[in-house]
Amino acid sequence: MHAPVYQSRPPVAIRLARRPSPSYTRRVDINLAFISAWYRIRTMGKLGKAMADAFTNMDNSPPRARAAAARNHAAEIKREEDMESGHSKEHLRKHGHGKHEQQPLANASHHHSDNNIAYPTAAIHAHDDDLDTRLPYRHGWPLLPSLPVCTSTMHVPKVLSKSSNHMAAFTTILHTHNLPVHALSTTHRFHAGTPLSKQTLTLLIASHVSSAATWGPAIRALRSYVREHSLTLRIEVIDHRVVSGVFTLPVMPYDALAPFMARKKHGIVALLDASGMPWTSLEYFYRGLEPSRVECSATVLIGVPGPEERGWAGVREKVLEKVGGRLAVEIVWREVRKF
Repeated sequence: MHAPVYQSRPPVAIRLARRPSPSYTRRVDINLAFISAWYRIRTMGKLGKAMADAFTNMDNSPPRARAAAARNHAAEIKREEDMESGHSKEHLRKHGHGKHEQQPLANASHHHSDNNIAYPTAAIHAHDDDLDTRLPYRHGWPLLPSLPVCTSTMHVPKVLSKSSNHMAAFTTILHTHNLPVHALSTTHRFHAGTPLSKQTLTLLIASHVSSAATWGPAIRALRSYVREHSLTLRIEVIDHRVVSGVFTLPVMPYDALAPFMARKKHGIVALLDASGMPWTSLEYFYRGLEPSRVECSATVLIGVPGPEERGWAGVREKVLEKVGGRLAVEIVWREVRKF
């Protein structure tokens, strides 16, 4: 957190009723110099405020000494900041600007509202341990099955039913972390054709993407509880509007992005083939939380034949670079069946 910036006061004109003595004038000059140095320190940021407060409490020092100390410390901090700034500029000159882990997509063809989704350029962040944060509107633990998935409440163990002690504990944890809950249940979340089992059991939390900042801490607390009680249970937090599926809308031939997508298709196919990862389809759609292309983001959908592997994180990032950030990239489940 940056220190607050304090605005320095304008010069104050002192009107004296009589001509001051030389000693009085020197005292005024010293005090004004001290005040000026004090305000210069306050405007420097970093340690400036703490130093200014320290100088304010130096009541035992002579005024001339306090003013000199203030000027010396101000100059020292200024030199340090100049050196840091010079080092940063030299580093940027040699290595260029670093990439942000998350960047909002810029769609040239539409004006997007605040509901638009910011897709991460890094699929799974290292600092999130084994949390799944690939999609901005869906987080969980551990790695969740790629969308789309089926949902079933059949054969849920009684120990995880709505009236169980575990569900009461889950509710308390979510409340403690200020995570707004639209619905909470234990379900099976799975790909079509996958048999129901303990491995498909999921604590499904329907929330809102506007509260995504609270999702990570809440998931970690739930994860600790699940491990402590030796439960076999996934944790999934998802925007309540897309629990049953993300809105997927076609790219029209007259869309401004259509020519760009056509040009990039062959390059993406070559990149996927070179990755060695199994994939089944490559499609372009608008995907989002609202049933309108204006509210969604143009997206490259890469179909995979089974649950997504972590190796796709690097591939997804390369595809993002290929499209220059103009399109989102999402891995989805696409099973190939021969008839």
